[in-house]
Amino acid sequence: MVKKNILVIGAGTWGTAIANVLADNSNNVVLSSIEEDVINEINSHHSTKKYLPNVELSPNLKAIGNYNEFLVSCDLIFIVVPSQVVAQVFKDLSQKKSIPKDCLFIICSKGLEPSSLNLLTDSFAELNPDKKYAVLSGPNFAIEVANRMPTITNICTTDQEISKPIIEALNNSYFKAIYDSQPVTAEICGIVKNILAIGCGIIDGLDLGVNAKAAIITYGTQEIKTLCRFFDCDGFIATPAGFGDIFLTCSSNKSRNNSLGRKLASGKKYKYIIKEEKTTFEGAISASSVCKLAQQNQINLPLCQTIHDIIYQDFSVDEIKQKIIKTLIN
Repeated sequence: MVKKNILVIGAGTWGTAIANVLADNSNNVVLSSIEEDVINEINSHHSTKKYLPNVELSPNLKAIGNYNEFLVSCDLIFIVVPSQVVAQVFKDLSQKKSIPKDCLFIICSKGLEPSSLNLLTDSFAELNPDKKYAVLSGPNFAIEVANRMPTITNICTTDQEISKPIIEALNNSYFKAIYDSQPVTAEICGIVKNILAIGCGIIDGLDLGVNAKAAIITYGTQEIKTLCRFFDCDGFIATPAGFGDIFLTCSSNKSRNNSLGRKLASGKKYKYIIKEEKTTFEGAISASSVCKLAQQNQINLPLCQTIHDIIYQDFSVDEIKQKIIKTLIN
């Protein structure tokens, strides 16, 4: 395997886990962070207690702040930042003249771009029309990937040739990347599954049972199909990026979004939860964007709307219970 020069932008939990997979494969990997303490710890101790506690990172992984000097030699650039800042990263990359023309971009962020309500691939292509990209998405809890547990994921692009060097850089004895031809379907699943995970957390918190969680997933996949029709993609979800990711995020209490649902069901308010935890709940951000998109385009997404309302409105625990039951049983 030809070793590659790889930049990973975003040194949070998932970005660091992806960078570690790539570094395990002896690629030349640089992980970009805006946090000086994180950079120093990775370079000095091969660890990041803030994001991946008790994980020993590859000694081949290096962290930096400003990545401008590294761009000139990049073969692959993985973008792993929250959806609310991803447009700024796309814009910044569009202005870098030193990036090689054959460099490939891999979008690992999930969500709609909040200001435009565009899919992230559309936002990237609009700002970077001459650059080739793929979407990475699948049932991938970062902590399990970082602990080198068996994992599959999809590299989604309409051009299979683009996927080949990305898959080659990622695949090893514990991590398997698989080509998929439907990046838009993967994106939509990646957006909605985080909203559904909040709904499943609400069900868990209210002790409403596994039947109700199955109903959340069933109605949720129907709303994914509705969005796929709107975005004119096939909606085939029997893939790692599709049902695999939906199942993982909705079924496990390891999910941050599931944990948010359980907190909401206990009576805690979202505005206080995010202040206390200082973390990003992509499902809450996506719920806001998806419901705005639905309202602007007369798309019927009753489950997403209910979960949105529970997140952002001031309901009592009993009102939350009645709203979720009514949505499922109405």
